[in-house]
Amino acid sequence: MLKKIPRATFVVSFISTLMAFFTDQRGSLPIFSARGIRWIDQLLGDSSFSTMVKGIRRPEESMAQNLGLLTPPANLLPAHRLAESSVQGFFATVNSEAPLFQEDVMAMYLTCHQAGNNVLKVGYIAAINIMVAFQKFRCYPITCKVDADLYLGNALALLPRLIVEGPSSLNVGAVLCIALYFVFATECERAASILGIAVQMAVIAGYNTKKGSDPETLFQQRLFWNAYIMSSDISVYFGKAPAVWDGLVSCLPEKIPADGRGNLTFQDGSTMNVMYQRVALARIRGKVWSMLYSPSAVAMSHQQIYNHVIELEHELDIWKSGIPEFTGDILYDGNEGRLVYLTLIHLRYYQLVISIHSVLFTRASSRDPQIRRLKASPSIAKCVQAARDAVSLFSHFNNEHPFMGLLAPNLAWGCDVLCVHVLQNKHSAEAYQDIARLEKVAKIFERFADEYSSKIQSQVTNMLYFIAVYGVRNTNTVVQQPAEDCHGNDCEAIPVSGPPQYVIPPPPLATSTFSHHMGDFPIPFAGSQGLPQYSENREDLVEPVLWSGTGFDTESQGGISFFIHS
Repeated sequence: MLKKIPRATFVVSFISTLMAFFTDQRGSLPIFSARGIRWIDQLLGDSSFSTMVKGIRRPEESMAQNLGLLTPPANLLPAHRLAESSVQGFFATVNSEAPLFQEDVMAMYLTCHQAGNNVLKVGYIAAINIMVAFQKFRCYPITCKVDADLYLGNALALLPRLIVEGPSSLNVGAVLCIALYFVFATECERAASILGIAVQMAVIAGYNTKKGSDPETLFQQRLFWNAYIMSSDISVYFGKAPAVWDGLVSCLPEKIPADGRGNLTFQDGSTMNVMYQRVALARIRGKVWSMLYSPSAVAMSHQQIYNHVIELEHELDIWKSGIPEFTGDILYDGNEGRLVYLTLIHLRYYQLVISIHSVLFTRASSRDPQIRRLKASPSIAKCVQAARDAVSLFSHFNNEHPFMGLLAPNLAWGCDVLCVHVLQNKHSAEAYQDIARLEKVAKIFERFADEYSSKIQSQVTNMLYFIAVYGVRNTNTVVQQPAEDCHGNDCEAIPVSGPPQYVIPPPPLATSTFSHHMGDFPIPFAGSQGLPQYSENREDLVEPVLWSGTGFDTESQGGISFFIHS
């Protein structure tokens, strides 16, 4: 039964990314709630979707199980050569535009390390171990084959010492770096817990209210802003309020800092500061939660929600006007920071578009169909286009680029948008284009799933792709909306953007371009189309699969709409 499925991560954004969890009823996502599962089955004409959902199983081993007991103290300090290589790689990539550590401080401790000095700060030892663990993600110019979990375990073993010692720039940076590791690994629940420690340390030390332009003060401010950005990113996947609320943020970073840290220059001569733009977007994200998803927002009228959406969209558009587009060969020079950070910023923008506009067709639509169409249909189209634009970010990297492993879980965050669009527009040319997009995300995500401990997330992404393909091929799909009780939150069918399309027959099975295999699902597949075999008794197929997407109960509020992102 679905109730026996343990907590399991879905797709996480990087982001990522953990995208979401199967959690309590308050955060259930409609597409994986009992009503949502029944509705997708009706769109398909059989119980394929519910059977595949039932077949999802969490891997037996998790990262937490692999960490084992605390590592003996004698093994806590990596070899100097490995430490030096990892520090150089970290500073050339992860630490470049969003610093967690100071170059001169780490260089000083590396010298002591090389000299065999046994009196090393616990913050340094934790930092070195977590930097070595980042070798797992192949993000350094020179990679070393290491047991990443061993060094991660070393860093985690030092967390109590870091907390007891109290806040210092080195200690706060080390804790933030551990949290960032779990974000990279799409283990955002663990990232959120550790981030809470780092935020508390930074606030106690007053980093959020620091004033001044000396290097030490600037670095401490940036540590807090890094925590603020990370808090905002994680909140996207949990559908909860950010851990760092806006009241703690006394000011924005400088738009063009005097030391030039985080400045990216583009072909048209424009300059963008990574930290400034990401903090500005995180502040909008905080407003989105408070105005659309907080407990007080859930109780608002349809018109109030609509007004808030318009206001937030306007603010987001103003912010977006200052972000460069992907133009010019200069993005593909030796400085990959430009491309990576510009991609990341565009990704967060697309996710926020979906967060804002999904409210209008999942919760705030009036009972009047005409009003729903006037208000909800444009938002539906914007969500679908945002999901498509997000997938297009893949085109800026080759398939073997290390950043693809971080990008894929984040892009899988919008796969349900495209899947439902396909099911509601099966005979349009755009449906086949969206299937191709789903296939691309599924293939790339699967390639990195084992490496990033994201097997279950990859399975769910594959499932959405397979369901979209099956829905297009299946001729029995005639029901466009659940036949059960309809409430004021009725969903609006996704319109096909552009002029009406002629009916296009599905491609023959033998020549189908959608060839991604279906071998990852722990349920039997058979039949001419490789479809899952499902039980005739459907009573056990409608238990809700729960999702931490929104923070409100879709069942009790009559939500029959299909996806909510926050």
